[in-house]
Amino acid sequence: MLDRAIQHARGELEVDDILGNVLVGNMGVLAQEEGDELQLLFAFEVTPYPRCSVFNIVAMGGRNFAGFALCYDLIDKLATQMGASVVRCYVRPAVARHIKRFMPEAVQAYIVMEREVRHADFH
Repeated sequence: MLDRAIQHARGELEVDDILGNVLVGNMGVLAQEEGDELQLLFAFEVTPYPRCSVFNIVAMGGRNFAGFALCYDLIDKLATQMGASVVRCYVRPAVARHIKRFMPEAVQAYIVMEREVRHADFH
């Protein structure tokens, strides 16, 4: 499921990178099942900053995003146990609109701009 999410990313990670980070404890993966069927899978990491700690959802894939609301309490409990004060994710505008529909309390925190690094000579 994460492979579909990675297809929409900007080349930061492959699924193997996520699994490797899970194995060494830098990331975690949560799954939501309905009966015997996997509905939703997401990878996360916790990033500490001097004044807060962020539970960052790195990738999410599945077929039942509305079911993500069922994970709210679990995410909050896990984020609290890990010392995080906010839950954050970087998403495309279409996904942001979808999130806003299911999580009206979510606010846009940043607009992320990106460009390739130019290789300048340092003398």
